Amino acid sequence: MRGVSQSTPIILGNRSRRCPTSSIPGVVHPCSRVLLPEGEGTQRYVPQCTIYWPAQYVNASPSLSATVTRNDNTHNPNETVADKLVRLLADTYTLYLRTRNFHWNVKGPLFQQLHTLFQEQYTELAQAVDQIAERIRALDTRAPGTYAEYSMLTSIQETLGAMSAEDMLRALLVSHQVVVQTARKVIPAAMEVEDDASVDVAIQRIQSHEKASWMLRSILEV
Repeated sequence: MRGVSQSTPIILGNRSRRCPTSSIPGVVHPCSRVLLPEGEGTQRYVPQCTIYWPAQYVNASPSLSATVTRNDNTHNPNETVADKLVRLLADTYTLYLRTRNFHWNVKGPLFQQLHTLFQEQYTELAQAVDQIAERIRALDTRAPGTYAEYSMLTSIQETLGAMSAEDMLRALLVSHQVVVQTARKVIPAAMEVEDDASVDVAIQRIQSHEKASWMLRSILEV
């Protein structure tokens, strides 16, 4: 198995191989994959899941001359829908965490109003996280549940350090708009495979985020 780093063991059942990306700086290993030989100088990944190993990591290292394949070699029409929902889950959880952070740390003359508003919003987001994750599981796909996975999948830019109340409001407004765009991408993918349940989840999320955006804009008067 030439050109493959031999450092981090990945175990699945009674098979054990080494994770080929373990030598790439900053790469976290969020899912189990088994590396099997497929002839001289080539390898094949047999994944536990199909969406938590971004292509850029496979292509980032010259040592990875490999092809990612499904372990059953069949096409699952729900894959695209599940992938869109996974990204919606990552965005929703990231926004949940941001809103909770702002709930804890907001200051100023609008403290009580914003402290209460942020609590209402992160409570609704927590329920949404569960709803989206359960829909992903209904599509027979693993729902990600770690910070490492969410940081790779989310479209929301994280902010560090202290922020003014106005900056918090603006950051949340932008984040809700980002999640709306992510939710919109679920709809055509779900409609293509007649997945009405996933369409419904996406529509509910769009409505919720648009309402939250309206409230934030009203406070900001923008």
